[in-house]
Amino acid sequence: SPKASDGTVTLQYSRDGSTWLIIASGTPSAGAFVYSWTPGTVGTHYLRAIWSGNSNYKSAVSSIQTLSVSRITTIVTLSAPQSAKLEETIGITATLRDEKGNPLSGASIIFRIGSTSIGTMVTRPSGSVSLSYKLSVVAGVYVISATYEGSITHLGASAESSIVVNPFKLTLVSAVPTAALFNFDDRDFKTDISGKAIISVNKSGTYILRANSPLEVSAGIRHVFLRWGDNSTSPSRPVVMDSDQQFSIFTKKQYYLTVSSTYGAPKGSGWYDEGSTAQFSVGSPIDQGNETRRVFTEWFKESRSIGGAASGSIEMSRPATLEAGWKTQYYFRVVSQFGGPSGEGWYDKGSTVTGSVQSPSPRTNDIRYVVIGYTGTGSAPLSGTGTSVGFTLNLPSSLTFSWKTQYYLFVDNGGHGRVSGTGWYDERSSATVSIT
Repeated sequence: SPKASDGTVTLQYSRDGSTWLIIASGTPSAGAFVYSWTPGTVGTHYLRAIWSGNSNYKSAVSSIQTLSVSRITTIVTLSAPQSAKLEETIGITATLRDEKGNPLSGASIIFRIGSTSIGTMVTRPSGSVSLSYKLSVVAGVYVISATYEGSITHLGASAESSIVVNPFKLTLVSAVPTAALFNFDDRDFKTDISGKAIISVNKSGTYILRANSPLEVSAGIRHVFLRWGDNSTSPSRPVVMDSDQQFSIFTKKQYYLTVSSTYGAPKGSGWYDEGSTAQFSVGSPIDQGNETRRVFTEWFKESRSIGGAASGSIEMSRPATLEAGWKTQYYFRVVSQFGGPSGEGWYDKGSTVTGSVQSPSPRTNDIRYVVIGYTGTGSAPLSGTGTSVGFTLNLPSSLTFSWKTQYYLFVDNGGHGRVSGTGWYDERSSATVSIT
């Protein structure tokens, strides 16, 4: 007393109680010096005041005050959609307030999706900040976060929100159910019972869509690509997936015709459009040598005889198998120098054949030939006599007839007496003639 209004007051602080740093200095007014100070760091601070004194009083040092400094708690609130599509642009809003609900302006908010930073924005006077972000990510569930890293006066804070990023949907439509008609991004996809295949595409980009053609869906049935619904005729095409897409496909059904034969060269096997007419054939007869051949008899469809000639046609309404039926024929040969041999030719195995000649076999100039017997091969009798031989043909066979020559002797009586000896005689035989 009186209260000092002169001298110098110095305010100091120390972090360790021994090294002092000046906060401020000035002249007191009515015994008081007032100063507002913001500590630069958190933790324990030691404070004191020093008065330099005047002409009446010595200098003085205040007692040391301990100040524990902590940063202000902050709160971040986050607003973001819970679900969105790939490549959709979403809006994210964050608001920063202190523990008393006061907005903080000019603070940097870091936005992340997962661990990837998607932007840093500075809060407005209202404490809020907004960010627009295009979801160029892989479809899935992500955590969106807004983080305030704090300052020397305020503690950091963050907030999170989950978002489901839904994939694009590629819808493929066909008239063919339960068939792997499509290949997308090197993977085959099968249609459902309604003919659709719905594919989830987890990332935007350009992909290759291909028709699997021809595609055999069951034994003897296949589908062949014709065109896409937009009239593109290329079975492979690029698809830009930046939104949901739909494509339709048109195909034709084909059936397989199997033409088989144990012999010959059957023709006609192959794929045919549904409702078309297929031509088929087989060569007949087939000579196998050694006087044996195979002769076409009929066609069998799925083991049921349908008859028919060696060539024909069939309407393709389903897969079909045709098999040629055959019979075996052997050649029967009749060998004879004379007598007009008959019966030679091709005959079915197991049939009855007859070889014959005419005997005696006349010639001019009073010469004739007479059968003396035959020899046989194959199924024919090995030997015998007679002009006609019948037997069952089970092998290539032959009959060879042997002959003898006869001459005619005429005895003329010259108009007198009776003569004898006229007739046919074997060549080189003796003839006896007489006359009365």
